[in-house]
Amino acid sequence: MPHIETVPLESLAQSSLRSLVDQARDLKVPDALFFQIMAHAPGYSEALFDALYRSHVDGNVDHKLKEIIRVRLARQAQDPYFSNLRSQMAKDAGLTEERIEAGCGEFEKDKKFTKAEKWALKYSEIMYTEPNTVFVDFYEEGKKHYSEAEIMELGAFIAFHYGMQVFMRTLNAFPIQDEGGNLLTSAVVAGYVTYLTYVSVSSNPNGGEDGCNPLYSESTKEGPIILGLGLVLVSTSVTIYFSSRSIAGLAAGGGAGGDNLSTILTTGKPDAEAGGGDPFGSITAGEHISQVGTGSAEEVAEAGNQVATFNTAMMLIAMYWCMVLTDWGNVHRDEASDSSPTAGRIVMVRSR
Repeated sequence: MPHIETVPLESLAQSSLRSLVDQARDLKVPDALFFQIMAHAPGYSEALFDALYRSHVDGNVDHKLKEIIRVRLARQAQDPYFSNLRSQMAKDAGLTEERIEAGCGEFEKDKKFTKAEKWALKYSEIMYTEPNTVFVDFYEEGKKHYSEAEIMELGAFIAFHYGMQVFMRTLNAFPIQDEGGNLLTSAVVAGYVTYLTYVSVSSNPNGGEDGCNPLYSESTKEGPIILGLGLVLVSTSVTIYFSSRSIAGLAAGGGAGGDNLSTILTTGKPDAEAGGGDPFGSITAGEHISQVGTGSAEEVAEAGNQVATFNTAMMLIAMYWCMVLTDWGNVHRDEASDSSPTAGRIVMVRSR
């Protein structure tokens, strides 16, 4: 829960903020929680949202690029609220999560980004981490790609959004809805459970023409086995890859970020609430950003490997128990085929 009490949504529907909530619902940045918090000062809330919305949507700089910068800034600020929101306008324009991840990573080495985009992303990074390097030469380089009006637009956008992100982070705010959930793992598990249930129900301990299983098969084809193993391999590999990549970014996010993640996972509270005092310590905001979310490629790869190893081990354990329950696919009839899941008896219904 946010540290500031939220105003009920019902009250917003009857206030002057209703039209702004509807406007934000279309963009999905911010969501209704922003107004529930800011509604304590309605007039101020209107001004804040107007600046937030216009700086994001209006202007001559590509909205998709702004969205990448916004997410990158939110991650630098360790803000779970804005970092988990995504612009519907950017999605409709073709911005993918993969490109956002690339922009939040080592974009300077990525050939998919133009020189202009790399300059803008660099601008958003060093404005807070290395402000002393933003001199005449840097702006002269920027003028090769953007007009002065566009540079001003980018600078104001970066400054305003980062400030709001730090503020929302201190409030311990989280999005009302997380639309980035991945149902692949649940779908795979549900599908396999359905398959095992089907095998259990259709197995015929008696067999023969007088048996109760009309699906009994004596086929000797190897195709079903190969197809089944292929589907299992692809689905589990995809599941392990994406789950490992997601957690790797958090686990290898850098000194303060990684430590804070560990504290939250083990205690359920951030450092400050767990007795660690100020999570920023005595460092400045710029110094804090330089320590967070900038894990090296080696650190991210190592974290990903560790998570992948864990997921692989859990997958093998799950497969082992499935084989135990199905008696390792043992066929108890000489005329039956290993390629038929309904040919043999399973442990749960077999009696000796």
